[in-house]
Amino acid sequence: ESVRSVPHSYARYKSEIVFGNIDNYSFYELGESAIQRIDGELYWVSPIEYSSVWRWLRADSAPGYVMVSAENPNAEAVLVDDYEMTYVPSAFLGENLERHIRSLYGDVILIDYSFEPDDDGNPYYAYSYAYYDHYRSAPKADGVILVNPVTGEAEKYALGEQPDFIDNAIHYSLALDYAYWFGTYSNGLINSLFAKEGVHQPTSDEEMIGVLGPDGNMYWMIDHMRPNQESNAM
Repeated sequence: ESVRSVPHSYARYKSEIVFGNIDNYSFYELGESAIQRIDGELYWVSPIEYSSVWRWLRADSAPGYVMVSAENPNAEAVLVDDYEMTYVPSAFLGENLERHIRSLYGDVILIDYSFEPDDDGNPYYAYSYAYYDHYRSAPKADGVILVNPVTGEAEKYALGEQPDFIDNAIHYSLALDYAYWFGTYSNGLINSLFAKEGVHQPTSDEEMIGVLGPDGNMYWMIDHMRPNQESNAM
């Protein structure tokens, strides 16, 4: 029922158009655009970030985010600029998102964050954290830390216990590791080095596609191919 039909490049183009309508737009830039499920529909959502340390010093806060439908190519982008987001990734000192989380949870392995508005449009950052299964390698998702960028309030959730509106509790980089391990080592380490029976690998080492499943949950998807540099077939 929910299929992404708007490509990333077109969503960025439409988002940039409305981004120019904010006050003092030269202070800011669009952050990374990601697929989010908001009130049952897929959107490309882009947080507004500071463009430099000097802009951070001049501005009191980042004003919000831009969202554009990922399902309807004819829908216009929407500028949501009625928030004063202080704790963001592009801020500095104590207002930097990662430093702020570190000051509250200094013993976790932080992976990366996603920008996650809830179904009412309130902005949040969800920072995925993990633990190492084998010494300092093979990180496994452990949970998510949810941060309100306006107030700085944060709460830590174990994986599976996070609020329903959080779509990316497992960051795509971790999911990509899982996909690689599954395709490479399902038949054992020795097999992956020599016989390579049944070995397949993700077609990309940089990104995965977020899709909404029939159960209403978000999934990471990527196609696989033979472990051959010249292979172009799924």
